[in-house]
Amino acid sequence: MSRVKLEPIGAKVSKLLTEYNLTNHVSYNSYRNFARECYSKIRKYHIKKPLLLKQHLADIKRAWLEAGLNPEIMEKIKETILRFFTPKTELL
Repeated sequence: MSRVKLEPIGAKVSKLLTEYNLTNHVSYNSYRNFARECYSKIRKYHIKKPLLLKQHLADIKRAWLEAGLNPEIMEKIKETILRFFTPKTELL
């Protein structure tokens, strides 16, 4: 099940990074790693422990900010991943 969701998320993240012209950038893999970490925490905590999820995502974001990633791009990546876990009825 995990692989089924991970591939479309990876494609969306790659598309987003392409829109920001980061495919040949040094930090491309860092953004991909940030996305993997977010996916892992969201998958684990999104339903059962939303407050803990918020804390983990803040910690992940803080760490990657220190590594030099753009906060705007990281927020877009996080939102993209969250959309895969949000039921369609909540989006209306």
